[in-house]
Amino acid sequence: MKHWLLILSLLLLSCSVLKAVETDSVQIKPKQSAYFNWGAKVGFSSVLPVVNTFTIEDIPIESNVEYKVGYMAALFLRLNFDRFFLQPSLAWHTTESRFNFNIPEGVNPLRSTPTKQMSDQLNLKIHSLALPVLIGYNLVKEKPFGLSIMAGASMKYNYSIQYTSNLDYYNDKYTTDDTKFRVNLMGGIGVTLWQLFFDFTYEVGLNHREKNFKRIGDDLPLAGNIVLDKRLNMMGFSLGFLF
Repeated sequence: MKHWLLILSLLLLSCSVLKAVETDSVQIKPKQSAYFNWGAKVGFSSVLPVVNTFTIEDIPIESNVEYKVGYMAALFLRLNFDRFFLQPSLAWHTTESRFNFNIPEGVNPLRSTPTKQMSDQLNLKIHSLALPVLIGYNLVKEKPFGLSIMAGASMKYNYSIQYTSNLDYYNDKYTTDDTKFRVNLMGGIGVTLWQLFFDFTYEVGLNHREKNFKRIGDDLPLAGNIVLDKRLNMMGFSLGFLF
């Protein structure tokens, strides 16, 4: 359902601009003042975890990460200063990724009984609100075409963090409060055609250590010791409308 809603939103944005072009191509101009304009965008995002250390009961664990496609939507205000602009935003993200690893022989905090060595997976799903603040520069600002570069920081609040074990015979969910708030460095490039724009952004996360895991449902901390030291980079593509 989410896929269809996002695709429909992108089609509506594209069709509105194409219809305006067919009606009167000469009179089309961005509704832009000398001082500010605002816009909305939707798109796809993919979180790119970089695992520094992953330990279970102080034993280092080798892991690899699979990336999945998530979704985003945002509203923003753009303050214009000749070729420069300041762009604060309010954004919503949902992102997913998967950690594949081998459980060492012995007691595993994710299980209540001793285990032999086996493969396991943890699916990570995060819902977050973000406040990106970007400073941009228009490399090209000739109507109807524009090309800009942007850099800044994004302050995030992860209001839902969920790890799901993915064994066929055992499926449980865990969460942690260690990384509710994060700050990412952010850069991007944007292309504008009349009121329609497309942008690509990349975020570099700072290191965060998660160790206070608890099982969702009973809200009790795990008896064992799990430490996951990682940073979450993120790549995003979006299509929007500038008012």
